[in-house]
Amino acid sequence: MIQGIPIFDMHCHFPVKGDWFPDYPKFDKVDFGKPSVEGFEVRNYGDVWRKAFNFPKPEAADENDEVMAKKWIADMDAKKIEKIGWTSGGGNNRLEKICKLYPDRFFGYAHHHPDSLDAAEQLEKAFKEQNMIGYKILGPKVPTDLSDKKYYPLWEICQKYDKPVLIHFGLLGAAGGQASGINMSPFAIADVSKKFPKVKFIVPHFGCTCMEDLLQLVWTRDNIWVDTSGSNQWIRWMPYKLSLEDVQKKFIDTIGPSRIMFATDSSWMPRGFAYIYLEEQHKNFRFMNLSVHVPADDIELLGLLGRFDFAGMHRVPERIYLNIALEQFLFVLTKRAFLFFQRRFRLFERFAQFGNFALPAQERMTLLLQTAAAHGAAGADDVAFEGGDVERA
Repeated sequence: MIQGIPIFDMHCHFPVKGDWFPDYPKFDKVDFGKPSVEGFEVRNYGDVWRKAFNFPKPEAADENDEVMAKKWIADMDAKKIEKIGWTSGGGNNRLEKICKLYPDRFFGYAHHHPDSLDAAEQLEKAFKEQNMIGYKILGPKVPTDLSDKKYYPLWEICQKYDKPVLIHFGLLGAAGGQASGINMSPFAIADVSKKFPKVKFIVPHFGCTCMEDLLQLVWTRDNIWVDTSGSNQWIRWMPYKLSLEDVQKKFIDTIGPSRIMFATDSSWMPRGFAYIYLEEQHKNFRFMNLSVHVPADDIELLGLLGRFDFAGMHRVPERIYLNIALEQFLFVLTKRAFLFFQRRFRLFERFAQFGNFALPAQERMTLLLQTAAAHGAAGADDVAFEGGDVERA
């Protein structure tokens, strides 16, 4: 919980002993812990990242899943985290048992490889019998384009049970991880998201290294969602200046808050829930004047930012409002109008007076209207054109 807002982290990984995704090929990461070429220094970014966030060194997972589950519940209680969605946990059957330990706090995703011989049957079982809330796929680890028709049975099952599909795109595994593959870009689901409009597709980490592709995609599809999970360190390696706040604002500007879901990608102990990620995201959204209103009768809030219906498990009215004061709103309007008229009439002195923001907002607006009336306003076509620019921006 943060400032009275209940938190449901919808994207974490339960730290089992062994493979988290046993159906997938083994992860073959480059080891940055030692020089790859003798005589040349190689930066151990994993170590830098851990120290930058002041995280403790990860502990090896316990052989006993119940022990790890108890540690996680204790951590959630200490940090007041309501619920967690586990997107991996050593296979569907193993994760089912883990979630049954704390059925009101733990929720699991099916996470078998989509190329498994019985992938569709496993998915139906996961939804029908194992109470899984969605299906997690590692896009870069799938060697066939996800738009291929052989995967249609999977999307049909998700549609039948109204369950979301969470697909990782972009760099996989951070420093030393996988940087290539057929399904690196979210554009891989451009066709299937249109063919299956009732299926909710979630792309984590703001699209990771494929942010631009994801922005184009969410702008053209209303069934694609975004999650905020992880430290989002990929932002540091983009070839232009970018911050997490820039990324958050761009997605808010593009799709609004209702299709953005809070998550942290937390996993190992003793760090547990990465509260610093919550604080960082929350701070940025507060500075954007986004506020969250939770009525007393809304006991479940899925994530920090928006609403999401996990297959009818919860249904929460959207309570997110862009809280911009009238003064700020008038500032935006008058500034745009100031530039608009200045280009046409070159009334530098007159608008210098109008641009005096020490005046009350109402007086500034009155002055603007008087100036426009005195010198002739633009025609209706010009106004429509300017409005069109705003709509297309």
